[in-house]
Amino acid sequence: MTDKANWRLFDFVSHQLIQSPIEKAICDRIGGEDRSFSTQQIEDISNQVANGLLSLNLKSGDRIGLVVNENRCEFLLLDLGIQKAGLVSVPFYPTLSTGEFAYILKDSNCKAIFFGSGELGDKMRAANDIAKTLQYFFAFDSDHPTEKHWQSLWSKAPATSPNLEISAESLATLIYTSGTTGHPKGVMISHRNIASNVIDVCKHLPVQKGSTVISFLPLSHVMERVASFTYLYQCVSVHYCATDQLGGPEGALQRVQPNFFTCVPRLLEKIYEKIYTKGQSLTGVKKKLFFWSLSLAESYEYGMSVKGVDRMKWWIADRLVFSKWRAALGNRVVGIVTGSAPCPDKILRVFCAAGIPIREGYGLTESATVITVNRYGSGPAKIGTVGPTIDRVHIKIDDG
Repeated sequence: MTDKANWRLFDFVSHQLIQSPIEKAICDRIGGEDRSFSTQQIEDISNQVANGLLSLNLKSGDRIGLVVNENRCEFLLLDLGIQKAGLVSVPFYPTLSTGEFAYILKDSNCKAIFFGSGELGDKMRAANDIAKTLQYFFAFDSDHPTEKHWQSLWSKAPATSPNLEISAESLATLIYTSGTTGHPKGVMISHRNIASNVIDVCKHLPVQKGSTVISFLPLSHVMERVASFTYLYQCVSVHYCATDQLGGPEGALQRVQPNFFTCVPRLLEKIYEKIYTKGQSLTGVKKKLFFWSLSLAESYEYGMSVKGVDRMKWWIADRLVFSKWRAALGNRVVGIVTGSAPCPDKILRVFCAAGIPIREGYGLTESATVITVNRYGSGPAKIGTVGPTIDRVHIKIDDG
């Protein structure tokens, strides 16, 4: 392994192979079928994908698009293969309009597209009728009626690394942000941009070897994309799913029982609203205890300690109310990091009071991604803030 300062993103897989290879390193459930890939399979298949892409006579730096409706293993396998081939990935958000797809295809000069289920293939064909840049179309699902299955590209390719000269400064991905005016802008992000951020932010996440995480925020966005590489680096098992696959007895929260995940505040608000509505339907003593517990949570602060009578109050609230909240999330969550929008203080207090530690952070696509994050344990953290900066990040407040 090279010095970490010079790591490329695919070096995180090599790191996991050396430090702690995992039998079920990445997992998902597609069409009701549970799938998993070991660390060794990730390494081998990403090498095959790279060699398959190179067989298309693509040139170094060519752009390759990928779009999925739900997080799935193919996204990471393809992303790594694109990197190893010296190409540049362009992830698309699946709900874009045909015109928006076409603009990004043309602006990035995308040469190939890989797509998931539903009508994504038809949408990309229609977008390419406008952009006219795509030369290759590949479907992740084998039952697609017209497009080639992506395994036809790499299944017979060698599983050895192409061993191309790819530096940490090489462009790894173009991520398009909507902005507030005009067309989306493509942010150019190098291997070093993401790799250094991953290494520095991992110091502040409450996961370790053997942990289990779920990934449901769109991998087309930089937040979850960076998170996926932190999971490789920390040698944890990742279970991909869609947001609508989280709840219920067969949902990812109960089936996987994760230790950690990232999310956006709106999801936490929806969970809170559902629990609150259920509390309103209670009667008698149960209803009084529920809302008493919520009022108790209003005083919660990070790192607070309680003694005497207050300690008994918190014990009762936890035993009768908050323990059920933890059970609804699988009963093993040790941390959640939220970002992309301000998280209401009320939400942070009540979840943390329930023994579900949430920390808020802040970042930008252009900073790839984390700038600040509240710490776990004895580190600095304050509700109502996005926390201190991570290492190697400097902030300047404009006077204007």
